[in-house]
Amino acid sequence: MREAAIRALSSRRAPFAIIALALLLASPSLSTGLVADDYYHALILAGGHGLPGVPDDPWALFRWADGTVAMSTAFMEVGMVGWWSDPQLLMSFMRPVSVLTHRLDHRLYPDTPWLMHAHTLLWFAGALFGLSRLYPRVALAGQRVSGQGRDGAGQTGRVSMGANLCLLLFALDDAHGLSLSWVANRNAVVALCLAVPVLLLHDRARRERSRAAAAAGPALLLCSLLAGEVALAACAYLFAYGMFLDPMGRRRGLLSIAPHAVVVVGWSIAYRALGFGARGSGLVVDPGSEPLRFAFALAERLPALLAAQLALPPADLWEFYGTVTPWLPGLMLGAVCVVLLLLAVAMRDLWKTDPAARFWALGMLLAAVPVCAQFPHDRLLMFVGVGGMGLVGRLLARWLTGQLGGLARVVAVGLVALHLVLGPTLLPVRVRAPADIRKMIGAADATIDQRPGVEQRTVVLINPPADAYAGYIPPLREAEGRPRPAHLHWLATAASEVEVERLDDHTLRVRPRLGFLARASERMQRGDRAPMRVGHRVVLTEMTITVTESTPAGRPLEVLARFTRPFSDPQLYFQAWSHGRFVPFEVPPRGKPVTLPAVDFSSLLP
Repeated sequence: MREAAIRALSSRRAPFAIIALALLLASPSLSTGLVADDYYHALILAGGHGLPGVPDDPWALFRWADGTVAMSTAFMEVGMVGWWSDPQLLMSFMRPVSVLTHRLDHRLYPDTPWLMHAHTLLWFAGALFGLSRLYPRVALAGQRVSGQGRDGAGQTGRVSMGANLCLLLFALDDAHGLSLSWVANRNAVVALCLAVPVLLLHDRARRERSRAAAAAGPALLLCSLLAGEVALAACAYLFAYGMFLDPMGRRRGLLSIAPHAVVVVGWSIAYRALGFGARGSGLVVDPGSEPLRFAFALAERLPALLAAQLALPPADLWEFYGTVTPWLPGLMLGAVCVVLLLLAVAMRDLWKTDPAARFWALGMLLAAVPVCAQFPHDRLLMFVGVGGMGLVGRLLARWLTGQLGGLARVVAVGLVALHLVLGPTLLPVRVRAPADIRKMIGAADATIDQRPGVEQRTVVLINPPADAYAGYIPPLREAEGRPRPAHLHWLATAASEVEVERLDDHTLRVRPRLGFLARASERMQRGDRAPMRVGHRVVLTEMTITVTESTPAGRPLEVLARFTRPFSDPQLYFQAWSHGRFVPFEVPPRGKPVTLPAVDFSSLLP
């Protein structure tokens, strides 16, 4: 079987077969439709919508919060964010190249989602084609640096086999599932497709002294950065190239990336000057303005992302550990550190003797750093996977040729099972994730009030299980032309039990057992740097929230929700989450508080 695998991977047709196989396994994404942020994009691109706060500028597809009270308040009024959202929250990203791809979608086939998904797969095919050229060039560069000289026919075959194995591992990585099937996340695929040629051009410029390649590389890097901030990871591989593969040596190699550094600095200055960035979130960290907080986030998120890329567990699970028990995140962090240590020990001989392996390892490590600004998720691993699968491929190539023994051989067998058996099996399943998410949000949408006249009502959700079960409803209904409440408010989440008590005909006391913003998943819209201490008020058209008890750090434990209308007013309608749906909620009599149970998060899974 090993000999058959070596022959197949050494074939000149292998890259095209690998790309075709990857597209086939990802093809179920064509039927997943639109979900979540896709509807927000659809509203902006269609223009003329009636949802307050949503930008009318088609270039603002990736502006979810602009740092102004006006946009934040408008979103609170219609129910896209909770009352606890920081009014100065900034979540706005400069991605004009990716915006162009979405504008093309909505200009040519606005009502045909499968074509939008096909568009994403075309970019993925382009990225894979670029990698089919990059992996062998890196392997050859590594051989020359290690002093193996020019390749004979046998060496050329081994290079092709190893490079195609790296390509196969990357192409069939199930971690790409959501990136390939969520239209709104296409920017990561576009950025990768544009960034891979940057590395190819740099290698050509250094080995062939090509001035054209030297000039084109930084220009293309700028294009990839304008597709998505994740393209900063390309600089990680440029740095690693200078460290380990540059034919002129390390010093000159690092100096050669100065033009790319100038591009990044210029892009960064323009980025901030134009008002883009992230600020005020409890999950998204801006390394530039919050270096200490980013360092703490890095300590947790970097091991989680690296373990998810190289082995297990998937990074997507990190969001749920804290909902199971408070000590589980720490336990899992320790477990992934053990996994990474085991891999490092198994690969120690590879790093010592193979410059290409050192290049991929350092590139992977540094590429993971910028994405640690966000909460761990497999969809962040697109650039990390280029180096991760390059490194794993170098190890498995040695295993195929019988060059491994002991622990390294055992680890290699485990990696084969994970990446060449389990990964390809899960990829068609994981690209179906948007369809599953749509079902979950649909369960909420179908049961939130949509009776005749809802356009004039204020609907209050006592305890949605998570932000998505409320926040995505307004853009979804608006995009589909269905009636939505004039005001949609959510009082708490069902992350823990919620006690609700009537104080008078206008006022409810709301007290979650764990307090507000207790779980990591609740902190997207507000961080610790914007405390809400006792007396803090949020004034909306139909409701005013007053914090009556908080932690010393300013995290609310109890609030009073006072409504403009009395509870007897039919234009005020309450609902609570129960057994997988929203049901009518009757405000209890005075002096008889009710406690709503915490959600079983496992019940939310499709």
